[in-house]
Amino acid sequence: IPAAFINKRFSYKTGVLTGLGCAAAGAFLFYPASQTMTYGFFLAALFVLAGGLSILETSANPYVMAMGNQKSATRRLNLAQAFNPVGT
Repeated sequence: IPAAFINKRFSYKTGVLTGLGCAAAGAFLFYPASQTMTYGFFLAALFVLAGGLSILETSANPYVMAMGNQKSATRRLNLAQAFNPVGT
């Protein structure tokens, strides 16, 4: 739901950048979580990371579909989705 609100109010580009920012913030939160060694901090970092990745994927899929010719939209989306496991 948050990604849909961001995409509707602003644009797909803003959704992608918001998702990347949240994912990066979540990843960087793992370092202080490792210093404090508390479960709640790790859980919060994981929640921020997962939320960012969710927003990123929800925003990127329609953006990839809208980028070019309608005939090749499915091919572009399949190509983009093929790189998700590599990025993860």
